[in-house]
Amino acid sequence: MNPAKAIARLRTSGVNAGGRRKLMGVGQRLAPAAAHVGGVVVVTGAPRVRDVLVPVYRAMSLQWDPSTAGSVEHEDPSLGWDGVVDAILTEFGRRYLLREGRLEARTVERARATEDRFGPAT
Repeated sequence: MNPAKAIARLRTSGVNAGGRRKLMGVGQRLAPAAAHVGGVVVVTGAPRVRDVLVPVYRAMSLQWDPSTAGSVEHEDPSLGWDGVVDAILTEFGRRYLLREGRLEARTVERARATEDRFGPAT
């Protein structure tokens, strides 16, 4: 399937596939004088996502159906990583002026110097 058509199909039902499986998680944070909205698209690996979320929902005493955690791969295996990236950039490009950029070297150095503080818990 054409990546642009695929993202359009997915877009028509929000961040889920046909109202059955969630393909993207969205988070929002507000702070004084700042706001952040971010999302994570699950391209592959829905079983790993489910394995992580089952104990989280259980610990929060929330009901949740693990079959609702999906991935783009499950919906359309032909897309792959590059197809998803192309589809997202195409859709954003229709709405916004996109400019490629790079992080400054000092920003990358600072991230490397502190990355061990932000890694996964072991």
